[in-house]
Amino acid sequence: MLAGFLALLTFSLGTAGISIYLLQLTDLQQRIDESLTRATGQLSTSLESGIDPGSGQPFTSIDDVLYRAMQTVMPAPNEGLLATTNGQLRWTAPSTVPLRIEEDPDLVAYVTSAKTDGNATITTLTTAQRTYRIVVIPMSLTSDPTPGLIAVAYDYTKEVADLNQSFIPALWVGLATLVTSIALGWVVVGRLLQPLRQLRHTAAQITEDDLSTRIPVTGNDDLAELTRTVNSMLDRVETAISSQRQLLDDVGHELRTPVTIVQGHLELLETTDPQEVHTTRELVLDELDRMTGLINDIVLLAKAQRTDFLTPSEVDIDDLMHEVTHKAQPLGAREWVTSATTGVVQSVDRQKITQALLQLADNAVKYSPDNTRIILGASATSTHISLWVQDEGFGIAPEDHKAVFDRFHRGDNASRADGSGLGLSIVQAIATAHGGTVNLSSQPGKGTTVTITLPLTHIAMTSTESETP
Repeated sequence: MLAGFLALLTFSLGTAGISIYLLQLTDLQQRIDESLTRATGQLSTSLESGIDPGSGQPFTSIDDVLYRAMQTVMPAPNEGLLATTNGQLRWTAPSTVPLRIEEDPDLVAYVTSAKTDGNATITTLTTAQRTYRIVVIPMSLTSDPTPGLIAVAYDYTKEVADLNQSFIPALWVGLATLVTSIALGWVVVGRLLQPLRQLRHTAAQITEDDLSTRIPVTGNDDLAELTRTVNSMLDRVETAISSQRQLLDDVGHELRTPVTIVQGHLELLETTDPQEVHTTRELVLDELDRMTGLINDIVLLAKAQRTDFLTPSEVDIDDLMHEVTHKAQPLGAREWVTSATTGVVQSVDRQKITQALLQLADNAVKYSPDNTRIILGASATSTHISLWVQDEGFGIAPEDHKAVFDRFHRGDNASRADGSGLGLSIVQAIATAHGGTVNLSSQPGKGTTVTITLPLTHIAMTSTESETP
């Protein structure tokens, strides 16, 4: 604990010091650039009239322009200047200027070889002697075509060295603060550790099988407040686990979808038609088998990564989509449409894919008005197969797109229909077990599309109908 505190303190002091230093360094460069910009402005505007202020006559040569221009600039500390004509050094700063940039051959070579487009640009120049912030200003005269340049440079190395020197006292203050904090922390943390050990010992007695034990609260200090917070957390954990256990006991209502399918087909059964009786019987038996599997899937939802979670078989995807649409029709009065043109036979768990699609269809019915369209579709690429359910319902708010896949989550529209909040979690578990993913696209008021994307593991071409209502 003490080590962590000291590490945090060291990190905080270091971060603060570095941040202040970087801010000062940035401010230094801005100040230098502002000074160079002012010098550029002075040189550019002081001679705009083309009249020599000394003689009152128009300038006749670029040498006169450069000479008078050099006199208009008062160099700051660590600032120097020079002028060139025809690539040759022509004028230097007065002897009172400490920084003699003409004595740096690398800088002189840079200026004499500089090619400008008529604009002055501030840049950084590093030579064998030092680093500069420099601006090269082109000067011209209509009556004299000789090119002239004035260079104004700041000794950036000296400025940074001065800044570093000013930070040495701050460094000593930081070290003194750190040493003092170590001494105080050793005393204070040592006193805190004893009651915290007692708190840890008592908390260790609380097991996952018995969450009823609580830590005794003594006093009204920070430790007592921490104990109350831990007890409050245990209350929430106990409530959550109890609710989860109760929910797992009551998930029978997840069987509502297959029960509705069976009930709907039995209510519509024409008992005098042997073929329909046979078809309905097969469907009911299939749904009863799926209901049994659904119970086991909910219980084993947390174990969906097990290898025996799936029982894959060769499934004609287009036939499966038509079959699921047929089973989904009793869920609600909607315009049911199948759009499946994959021509693919895929190795999947037929029962669980059916379960996932019917769960999505059930959600689509719950969250869409009567007589709107619900499309169950499938498509395939060279690497993936996509199965989707699209409705024209109420939609899902963007902030709920990720949360709807959480177990027991119910969105803002949950009041429109009953549900456990496990449906999309089951869909995601089934897709993940097949090596796939589940994606949701939805806009409030425009409907929702949920797509199960699976890797293509086996393919065979079949003849399919493109769309069946």
